[in-house]
Amino acid sequence: MPSDEFWYEEPCLLDSYIKKRELELDSLNYQAWLFGLYTYNAFSVVLSNAFSKEGSKQSTYFEKPLDELNSKYAHKPQESNNKDKYRQQKNFWAKIGKKGVW
Repeated sequence: MPSDEFWYEEPCLLDSYIKKRELELDSLNYQAWLFGLYTYNAFSVVLSNAFSKEGSKQSTYFEKPLDELNSKYAHKPQESNNKDKYRQQKNFWAKIGKKGVW
């Protein structure tokens, strides 16, 4: 958040920036989890085929990307016990900025 917006704009604007950051982190976390799933499956297939008995059916990797996981994924914000704390801090700093204490 640019400092001009923080000090001179509406205090509720900070909530938008916080929400945006939470969504970015949530998306990054999901991408990391998905990458781990693909990696886990790749190692499973390789190790399963390497140590399988002769003549047994070979394991295969995914035939196509896991689109059904992406479509089922929905952001569900976690309920935070600190919402009031964040709101109080935001309002405190907004009041200080408007009074020109700094």
